[in-house]
Amino acid sequence: MSTVTPTAARTTTPLRAVRDALDHLRDEPAPLWAPGSRARLTGWVAGSMVAWTVAGVAGTAALGALVRLAG
Repeated sequence: MSTVTPTAARTTTPLRAVRDALDHLRDEPAPLWAPGSRARLTGWVAGSMVAWTVAGVAGTAALGALVRLAG
């Protein structure tokens, strides 16, 4: 008789979801400028611009908070 051990159900935490999304973005290349995927490339470029802008503003705000604490 064999015993069956239950496997732990994989729970998705917010940190794991973010890590999975970043892995997906890093590993998948940008879409090509082909007739069937031009809208996808446009969305990818626009999303990238928004993400980098948000990251820059957040970094600048964090640096400003640190300078304010020091001064």
